[in-house]
Order: sequence, then structure tokens, then C-alpha cells
Amino acid sequence: MLRHTGREGHWIPETTWDTLPKCLAFYFNNSYFLMGVALLLYAVLLGCYALGGKRRSREAAPGAHRFGACPPGAVLALWLVVPHVLAVAVSLTVARVVTERNLIVALPPALLLLARALATLPLPATFRNAIATTIVVFTAGQLLFDIDYFSKPQKEQYREAAQYILERDAEYPDAPIIAYAWREYDLNHYFKRLGSARRVAFRAGKEEEIPETRKRIAAAQTDYFWYVAAHRTPDKPFLRFLFSEYSVCKYRELVGVYIWLLETLPPAG
Repeated sequence: MLRHTGREGHWIPETTWDTLPKCLAFYFNNSYFLMGVALLLYAVLLGCYALGGKRRSREAAPGAHRFGACPPGAVLALWLVVPHVLAVAVSLTVARVVTERNLIVALPPALLLLARALATLPLPATFRNAIATTIVVFTAGQLLFDIDYFSKPQKEQYREAAQYILERDAEYPDAPIIAYAWREYDLNHYFKRLGSARRVAFRAGKEEEIPETRKRIAAAQTDYFWYVAAHRTPDKPFLRFLFSEYSVCKYRELVGVYIWLLETLPPAG
């Protein structure tokens, strides 16, 4: 998580009042409804502990003595809360680190606390089982029909971007590839996997990189070049430079990846 520390202009958004609710909703299929249900059940679990349910829970839970004086519910609560507190503290004082990916360590306790809350509800077992079944059915339905996780791409499509360029390689064999991403490796990896010797020529996307980019494009002595922006947004002045001095021949938008083929001629008109 701390690898982002000191990285200039990194992609992680600023930590605001709604950052943690978004991360918590991520643990429940990005559903604020499910998050609300979970928070309600967490409150019920806390109430059970406060009203004496703590002792009964420890007696009923086999192996609870392994945690010594700290009950399992408290261990799970600390596991859930501490990473968020630390991440927010680091984000506000050192560098932005609060993302779902960095806080995935808190997913197990979030779900285990939910299960524990369901198990300790002061209701007959039939009602507890019905609530648990409803949550499972709702979550499965959301996963299959709403989020469409199994058929709709969710991550940046570096592989498809590499395929798109290689499919047109015969037509534009000498077009260098300029990329703006955190790591050119992500794109180069798929060029290699697809059996191509193609690689990113250099990275550019900041306003101060315009003169060097113009110079390197001219030095390439080619009629065309590719520009790929992935997981990062180029500076607006840089994009204005590209589109004012060169002509866009092709454009393809993928999930998290934007591809332009530009001709080294000024746009008409």
C-alpha cells in the first residue's frame, strides 16, 4: 500500500468524507443497500455484546479461548477498523493510499462479522436462516444480472489494446507507440504474450513533455504513430498539442484504455 508514497500525480483520488463509505460498499458488491443491511446487523451484534450476548457467544463458540481475553468479535472488529484508520491517516498526512484494492485486507472481517451478526440475532433459527438466504440470493442475483461481472470487462483492457494495435501492424508497421500509463510493462507484457516484438517507444502525457514528444516524433521519421492512455489521464494541454498538430486517423475506447492512431500531418481546416 505504501508503494504509492511520494509518487507524483498518482491516480488515487483525494480522501474525502465519502471515501470510506465507497470502500465499505465495495465489500458488498458496491451495493449501498447491502452495506446498510450489514451496518444494521453490525449494530445488532454490538448491542448483543453490550447486553450480555458477549458471554453467551464466547461460550457457544468452539475455540474461542485461542484469542485469550479478546473475544473473536472484537478481533474481527479490529481487523476491519484498523486498516481503514491507518489508510486514512497515511492519506491525510503522507500520500493517498485509500482504494478498494489497498483495503481488500478488510474484506474477510467485513463478511465474517456479517455472518457472526446473523448467527447472534435474537430470533428463531428459521428467521435467521431466512435472512441469510435472502442476502445470498440477492447478492447472487446482483452479481449475475446487475454487475454482470462474468461477461462485462472490469479491469483495464491492456490485452485488447495490444491486439487492436497488432491487428493493424501490417498497415502501419513503422508507427511508434507512445503510452501514458503507470507502467509500460502492462502493455509490453501483452505484446510479448502475443508473440510480437512491438514495445512502447516512450512515455509521455504531461504538459512539460510536449517539446520532447514533438522532437521524438519528428526524429522517428514516420507518417503515423500510436498514442495509448491507460489508467492515467494525460494533461489537457498535452492532448491539445496532439490533436492540433497531428491528425487523428483511428480511435478506439476500451475499458480504462484509450487508443489513437495519429498521422504526422496537421488536421485539415
